[in-house]
Amino acid sequence: MNRPVRILLPWFERREAITALLGFQLPRSEKEAVAASEEFDAARATLRTRPPYSEEPLELGPLPAEIAEAGASYLEQMRAPAWEQGRPRDVRAALVDLRRVIAFQKAISLDGIAQRVAAAVADDWRSLAALCLPSADGASEEELRGTFDKDERGMTITSLNPNLRASPVRPLGQKGGAQLFGVEVVFGTPFIHVVEYRGRLFLRDGYHRTFGLLARGIHRVPCLIERGASSADIHGGGTAFIGREHLLGPQPPLLTDFHDPAYSRTVEQQSFRKVVRIRVEEFVIPV
Repeated sequence: MNRPVRILLPWFERREAITALLGFQLPRSEKEAVAASEEFDAARATLRTRPPYSEEPLELGPLPAEIAEAGASYLEQMRAPAWEQGRPRDVRAALVDLRRVIAFQKAISLDGIAQRVAAAVADDWRSLAALCLPSADGASEEELRGTFDKDERGMTITSLNPNLRASPVRPLGQKGGAQLFGVEVVFGTPFIHVVEYRGRLFLRDGYHRTFGLLARGIHRVPCLIERGASSADIHGGGTAFIGREHLLGPQPPLLTDFHDPAYSRTVEQQSFRKVVRIRVEEFVIPV
């Protein structure tokens, strides 16, 4: 089973671009490799002719009154100790123009996007908040499914959604003399999360939703904006993300580039399941 994936071609490295164009698989022949390499070169050449990124001041508007409560609720969560991870976070709720936001994710799976944004209406702030800043009751869009180990000391959760992830284990306090610890299993961040760094805006979470919104001509949306302290706040590195030299360079990839055939392509990738495995073990060690 395959799934359609949209890739930002000229911001890949050459070897990665070749495999991405071939459905994230190695070329089966020299001819395939040469054709993909030439397509990558053409996209890179087009990118070099693009005007530099506009460094005009960012225009961030306050949330409209009818959705201000939704923004305040998420701000309270992000400023809680569980989110701070050892440092306070400079975060605010605002309206952002997605056409000015930079993408650091190289690819987006297109499965289910149209249905996910179907209820959104431009300038209908309540419908946009339901998608971009959903309430706690409506934030989970998928049901978690999994199996428990026979000894009841572990569980395995799987999903076709690649955004399935588990949070770090955190202490939850005490109850009845027992120390409680917890882990959250979620389908990514439920809100649209943008990071401001060096006068630029970067999308940290919300790629599926913003792709669908831009496809429908909706570009002004509510989100949470965090002021980044370093480039590590943009992303933590890894092959799934575009290099920082591109993100901070004169021609960074924009969210709108996912919709521009000069810079993006749709390829077929083999579907996969994301797995989260949680297990409690007890053992002794000599001291």
